[in-house]
Amino acid sequence: MALHYLPHIASAGLISLMFALVLAAVGDPMVAAMLALVLAIPLVCFLWADRTNVRHRS
Repeated sequence: MALHYLPHIASAGLISLMFALVLAAVGDPMVAAMLALVLAIPLVCFLWADRTNVRHRS
């Protein structure tokens, strides 16, 4: 079951990591951490909705 979500988690992680590295290079790790958190919220919502939809279908 967890393998089904792996591509979504990996892609979102890479995107947030990329933004965090750019902002950390700029010199503001606090903004980088906040951006990573903001990018993680839609992913969690998507995974939760996907999980509940699978449950309703079965």
